Amino acid sequence: MFKLDSRLMACAEFVNSESIVDVGTDHAKLPIWLVKNKIIKFAYACDINKFSLEKSKKNIQKYDLDTKIEVFYSNGLSNVSENTAETIVIAGLGGETIKNILKSCTWNEKDKKNKEFILQPTKYDHILRDFLSKNNFEIVKEKIVNHNKYNYTTMLCKFSGKNYKFDNLYPFLGKIPANKNSIEYVKKNIRYLEKFLFGAKMNKNIQYQNKIEDIILGLKKFIKICEENIDQNT
Repeated sequence: MFKLDSRLMACAEFVNSESIVDVGTDHAKLPIWLVKNKIIKFAYACDINKFSLEKSKKNIQKYDLDTKIEVFYSNGLSNVSENTAETIVIAGLGGETIKNILKSCTWNEKDKKNKEFILQPTKYDHILRDFLSKNNFEIVKEKIVNHNKYNYTTMLCKFSGKNYKFDNLYPFLGKIPANKNSIEYVKKNIRYLEKFLFGAKMNKNIQYQNKIEDIILGLKKFIKICEENIDQNT
């Protein structure tokens, strides 16, 4: 049996149900691993790419899981019924793409509330967090992992039916833990914001410049908290 890489393992650790839908499944590694390790009883693997679906089917047959994992075509959640599974995993896609998938979902509020959403954006995490906070999704917890020298956040979310108001830091920090793994992740966000800060200075947009500078200052303070926590645990 293969091992999951750190990125997919972070998703697996957040699964707390008997069934999942893996959106954009590619090789179906996560559903296969979860079923083989008896963490879940059944899985659905969907993708928009026909070659990915074929790869998934071959892998599922290889591990003799044809009766435990169903593969089907779906553009996001468009072909996923609200009664399909308890947990929705959307990993390996950009934050804006994940946002659009959730935005296009036609399930009613009651059906959304009965699900857990495990989201793992590859980029534009801040866009996804901003969307979640304004569209009734609560981030319960996050975890930062390093995979191939890149830092990913994994979010466990629930649809609460409530809007959340947060400060300007929230899209860039969310609920990531203040530990060693988060430092490089936050530094990456600072480098991203510095590009916009440069543009604001060039255009003499003082209001936007002040906003970005405040966010960067808050992120640097968070890094100090992470470093203090490291010192306390050594």
